[in-house]
Amino acid sequence: MYGSPHIDNSARLCHAASTVAMKQALGHGASTCSYADWIGADLIVFFGSNTPNNQPVTTKYLFNARNRGTQVAVVNPLREPGLERYWIPSVAESALFGTKLTDHWFAVHTGGDLAFLVGTLKALLEMDAIDHTFVAEHTTGFEAVADAALAASWTDIQIESGGSRADIERFARLLVERPNAIFVWSMGLTQHVHGVDTIRALLNVGLARGLVGRAHRGLMPMRGHSGVQGGSEVGCTPAVDAEARDRWSALWGVRIPDGPGLAADAMIAGAAAGAIDAFWMVGGNFLETVANPARTGEAIRRPRLRVHHDIVLSSSMLVDPSDTVLVLPATTCY
Repeated sequence: MYGSPHIDNSARLCHAASTVAMKQALGHGASTCSYADWIGADLIVFFGSNTPNNQPVTTKYLFNARNRGTQVAVVNPLREPGLERYWIPSVAESALFGTKLTDHWFAVHTGGDLAFLVGTLKALLEMDAIDHTFVAEHTTGFEAVADAALAASWTDIQIESGGSRADIERFARLLVERPNAIFVWSMGLTQHVHGVDTIRALLNVGLARGLVGRAHRGLMPMRGHSGVQGGSEVGCTPAVDAEARDRWSALWGVRIPDGPGLAADAMIAGAAAGAIDAFWMVGGNFLETVANPARTGEAIRRPRLRVHHDIVLSSSMLVDPSDTVLVLPATTCY
């Protein structure tokens, strides 16, 4: 397995296959689609991601997508209970009885996603299930990627991934049978010494299947928990690039400050030092997502005004304030 101090020859072979990457001619380092694309997709695949627990807003989209015929596949070391069945509070039937979310499970070792994805590309090549037109018109480097994947042996891929050749080929066929696919991944893929190589391998598969720039298809990285994801999507970030800042300023008629803001740790440190008078938390729960909850609790207690703006109640809201705490309701965007 990757991450161990000793990497045998099979690991080196799969690692080599993933370091060769196709490149798309144009694009940005962000999601290539939106939640709206989930509804109408043929298939949504979650890699190293437990969205019901970490991004609960997504479950409403999954519920509506599944009602439209979308199937869901999960590639993960653990059969997450939340991905198996989830109780969606805004849907009466689901709130009472729960909703099945996943149709296909593919088990891998911890860190085995890398070899699983190399094997998926190898299977697609052997099936001649590549979107050759898309690859020719919108990518470079395909030949090197194909040669590297085909050079990896099935024995090595199975050892490194923890999955069987039959399962990997079944996953590849699923991508062919349901071409409008969306790949979603979270920190289960990125927080490894070989995280960059794993994402390269995932992008190789996505580009080989033409999943970029088309409705109900896409490559979607997700952050660690819903507060981070939601806050960032509406511009609540400590640093904004000049182009975005100028666009927002023109659109809203208010000049956006040029200086950087505070990331989560700096917010906690500032609150603990008494340097923050008002602390407005839009989504998220610092008490359970930031290290050292005792220190965090003392820190968020200090500001004279603390505002919680969220779709659910959280433990942070129960921390006694030094003066005033205000809880504001919110709703999901769908």
